[in-house]
Amino acid sequence: MTTQKKNSAVKAVSFMMLITLVGKVLGLVRDQLLAANYGNGMAAEAFTTASLMPRTFFDAVFASAISASFIPIFNEYLKKKGKKEAFALSNRFITLMGLVTLLMTVVCEIFSTQFVWLFAAGYDNETAALAAQLSHVMFPTIFFTGIAFSFVGILQSLDEFNVPAALSVASNAVIILYYIFWNDRFGVYGLAVAKSNQNVVYLTCGGFVTEGYLERKAIEGDRRKLQLVCTGKAEPLTEEGRKLQQDFLERLFVNTREEDKKGFL
Repeated sequence: MTTQKKNSAVKAVSFMMLITLVGKVLGLVRDQLLAANYGNGMAAEAFTTASLMPRTFFDAVFASAISASFIPIFNEYLKKKGKKEAFALSNRFITLMGLVTLLMTVVCEIFSTQFVWLFAAGYDNETAALAAQLSHVMFPTIFFTGIAFSFVGILQSLDEFNVPAALSVASNAVIILYYIFWNDRFGVYGLAVAKSNQNVVYLTCGGFVTEGYLERKAIEGDRRKLQLVCTGKAEPLTEEGRKLQQDFLERLFVNTREEDKKGFL
């Protein structure tokens, strides 16, 4: 191994360690903000139960299927049949995973009240009712987690570890921002929505790659890092985005003097 490759490996490992540490610290801040805003009251207990249920169901039913079955088979396809066959396999698996997790989500939504009593034995009726209401918002995370978890496995099989490691940072940051800016307005119900949407950004990026709007390209000199590049198919979308941005800026600075506008742009 050359010195350059050794340095790249050290940088990659150091970056992953840093991201992991930041994620842990943000997780601690997130938990402290939960305690500061809700203490040990009814809302905190209901939210904790509602967020625990979908993760428990996913871990019990789907996590092992992905880690013990899909990922090893995907790796074998990569080695023996190439990326085209491996990605064809992943498309079929993700479609199946989406259908099954969607079915599980529907079942959990229907029987949410009964499931709450399995996790919250000893709660009073008011706390259990709030947990059931919040669970209606939280149970769709079974579907999103199943898809996102599959994408993480694919990325790790392709020696891309930075993006999966950054998921913890992004998800915790979403919750912290909610506490700071929106908690007073929307309360625990908005917190449940924020918790449910932690995987949406990552899932959206993965979908854009699958549909051909984004392309992953290796960074020269470090095979563990990838960059997302817009393809020609995405050009109409990016052009529309530029128009919306320009229209927003024009509306924002209407009646603003040119010299003042330059201070912001």
